[in-house]
Amino acid sequence: MNSKNHLQHKFKGLALLSGGLDSILAIKLIQEQNIEVEAVVFVSPFFNSVNAERAADYLKIKLHKIDITEKIIEILKNPKFGFGKNLNPCIDCHLLMIKETSKLMKEIGADFLITGEVVGERPKSQNYNALKIIEKESNLKGRILRPLSAKKLEPTIMEKEGIIDREKLLGITGRSRSIQMELALKYNIKNYPTPAGGCLLTVPKFADRLRINLNIGKLDRNELEILKYGRHFIDNKNTKIIVGRNESENFKILELADAFSFIFEIYEKPGPITILDNPEPDETQIINSASLTARYSKYRNEEKVEVKFYRKNEPQKFNLIKVKPKNFDELTLKLI
Repeated sequence: MNSKNHLQHKFKGLALLSGGLDSILAIKLIQEQNIEVEAVVFVSPFFNSVNAERAADYLKIKLHKIDITEKIIEILKNPKFGFGKNLNPCIDCHLLMIKETSKLMKEIGADFLITGEVVGERPKSQNYNALKIIEKESNLKGRILRPLSAKKLEPTIMEKEGIIDREKLLGITGRSRSIQMELALKYNIKNYPTPAGGCLLTVPKFADRLRINLNIGKLDRNELEILKYGRHFIDNKNTKIIVGRNESENFKILELADAFSFIFEIYEKPGPITILDNPEPDETQIINSASLTARYSKYRNEEKVEVKFYRKNEPQKFNLIKVKPKNFDELTLKLI
């Protein structure tokens, strides 16, 4: 683009905004060069838009939200670039976000993409090789600007054409946060999330639960949401039993449970809600679910507890069973 066109065209960048400090700073560095910036945040059962919305308010920019749940489910089945330490397909997931952002760039007339990536900050997804993979696979070579590490990377098209002043960008590498912390003070950025947080796929306990769901082929949106709540147990037939830990969780697991699952609760007394994730349970599974319901109630020390159970879509057709409260190891169940 020649200098005359430069004067006629108002340039716009589209930024990936997680709401973390790095993504906020990346946008600030570009805003300081009088470039218009809009942002996009991606949502799924594994991460939300709360921090990004707060950051967008601070930055005074328009925020686009895109739900990528279904596409991440497909990635989880067979990630091209593998998993990280837990069940996080970071490169595949980031590539998906870049590709979706590329589509949005065309819709809003953005000229380039901005990310808060720092070379070497995340060993799997932010090394030099991973960044090259992202550029190649996304067909955005030369259009992805990483302001925090720009001076350690090849100049982008925007830098080469003088749209962005490279000298005003940074050359941060590694996991130290000292430069970012200094910039946070300079820009009066407060209450930002820690860099380790944000994605449930990196949390070992959640990853363990999800791995079992992958093995038994249960990966719809409700199944992924319910992994966040309650105590989860599994028997030798790969049937799951979920016990709520408080009133709030009782409500959530009941809301998310499949219509044909069986629901267990203490008969005419307060206590946990338990979900037996099997539309055709055998007698042992019914006894196990009832026993766990009793065990995690305040009646756990009683000899026998009466438990009500019914199919979720037929609550009026309930049965009663009296069981001894038992812990999961007594029932040969595995806690996940």
